[in-house]
Amino acid sequence: MISRYSIAVLPFTETGPERDQTFLSDGFTMEIIHALSRYSFLHVTSRYSSSKFSAAGTDILYIRNKLQVAWMVDGNLSTSEDVVSITAQLIRTDDGSLAGSFREVVEFSKLTEIQDIFASSIALQIKSNVEPAPISQNRRSVHPEAMEEYMKGQYFLNQLDSSQWRAMMQHFERSISLDPTYSRPMVALCHSYAWLSSIGVVDPVKARKEIDRLVSLIFTQNHQISDVYQLQAEKQFWIEWKPVQALENILTALELNPSNSSALVMKGLILASMGRIDESLNVLFQAERLDPYGENVKYCIGVVHRYTGDFDKAYEYITQSLEISPNWLAPYFSMMEVLCIQHQFGEVEKFIEKSRSVPGFAEMIPVFRGLAAAYAAKKEEALPVVKSFTNSSQKGAIIAPLYYYLGLICLHLELKVETIHWIKKGLQFRASPFLFIHIDSTWEPLQTDLQFIELKQRSGLPEPLSITYRPPAKYQKSRLSSELVRNIQHNLKEALEEKQVFMDPKLSLADLAEMCNVSVNQLSQYLNGNLAKNFYDFINRNRLDHFLGNARKHEFKTLSILGLAYESGFNSKTTFNTYFNKEIKMTPREFLKGTDHYIPDK
Repeated sequence: MISRYSIAVLPFTETGPERDQTFLSDGFTMEIIHALSRYSFLHVTSRYSSSKFSAAGTDILYIRNKLQVAWMVDGNLSTSEDVVSITAQLIRTDDGSLAGSFREVVEFSKLTEIQDIFASSIALQIKSNVEPAPISQNRRSVHPEAMEEYMKGQYFLNQLDSSQWRAMMQHFERSISLDPTYSRPMVALCHSYAWLSSIGVVDPVKARKEIDRLVSLIFTQNHQISDVYQLQAEKQFWIEWKPVQALENILTALELNPSNSSALVMKGLILASMGRIDESLNVLFQAERLDPYGENVKYCIGVVHRYTGDFDKAYEYITQSLEISPNWLAPYFSMMEVLCIQHQFGEVEKFIEKSRSVPGFAEMIPVFRGLAAAYAAKKEEALPVVKSFTNSSQKGAIIAPLYYYLGLICLHLELKVETIHWIKKGLQFRASPFLFIHIDSTWEPLQTDLQFIELKQRSGLPEPLSITYRPPAKYQKSRLSSELVRNIQHNLKEALEEKQVFMDPKLSLADLAEMCNVSVNQLSQYLNGNLAKNFYDFINRNRLDHFLGNARKHEFKTLSILGLAYESGFNSKTTFNTYFNKEIKMTPREFLKGTDHYIPDK
């Protein structure tokens, strides 16, 4: 379903004589996206996804279907010395008609003011009967060279290429030195420290201190922006390992900017680490709708599926992530894990050879081959890898995430003492994969081991109360009018019984609210106050009923139990199995014994 409030800003093109400044048009596009994101009623596609398309030579309906947007902004700018000429058009994607056009000629130093004016005009065109978010009339001008340095640094950050990290940081630092009150490079520098520390490039202690310093400076200057709270959450999650506090800050970030797809991804990962898998996936799917070509959205969905043991789904999403972000190392690590877990050792070698030229990949090949050898029970090939990195570890020359992979190798070589040693090291040095130790199916053989249990407790990471934990109901008693309740009931019946929208695994509360022509708060209040259910339980009950109804039908007998669950709208194996046990009080296999879907144990 395409929301009538969804919009994408396509990359602005440069038409003037100075056409080698890609960072300028890219940066201006991103600033328009930021400005539009302040309007809570708009669903703004992220820069990364919208940058994949250009209005020139591309069918508008194709863009509509790929980005799932009702509106798009197309524009260009030309520069001449210190003057910038900007033109933009607001286009309806259903018929390609022009809804509005905007043109300004300004000095380079006043670009920030024009961004607000454009965003306000666009938002008013889309929803003229809604009062737009207040815009500061006294927004100061930014030093032109500081803005240029920031845009260059952001261009590097968008690539997620860790080999360019020094140049990226230098651009941000120069921008701050040129204009110490310009918040954008401070925010970007904090994002950079959080990312680089999580992959072992920057010392976490240094990263935490720098993020604290920069965030304090931003708050001192009264920049109450979504990114600041997101930065706090990133620091608390990736560096300090405090997911509960991180969740509080990310919720604040999303209150200030509901269209912040990177904050939604952060929220999804935090929820996953706390064992709230179905909530996590729903939030990540929401981020995917806003940012279908985002550099980390597909990857994070794949990682959650991988940790919860749904390897086919993990493979699907990680493959898409590799296509979107070919220079980012994280998806390569995860793909190697999935291939090894599924014993696709021939594919492992093909993947290694194909990926050898990726920056930073070649250095990891011994680890990947050691991992494959361990899964194949080839002890004589895997042990030298462990010994080699044991020596490197003693010299302090090892990046934190490697502890996780050394633990995996030893686990599959059935070396319990060594496995516990590497897990202990990984927790000590805050190797990021261990943030998900409570849900990571990899460590299933150790779940009853007392040393492993003690290590998890000492990590400080909160134990999930249960995989389907929910916060308490927000509304104890519905305050909706009887007429509105009747309308919601009618619209829900149509959506669920006639359209069967629950079969969409990415269905969100916002989607369902729009179908019912009510606000998210009104639908949430109806579900909590009138049905005593939250959104997840309400939709999953419909999915379960659909599953049970089809389980005994002859035409579905070729599907596996999991295949039928996916056919019914469940978005993960973990969510399906857990919800089934909770409602039916037995496993799906036990319940379906004697039907066409009974699969005997091998």
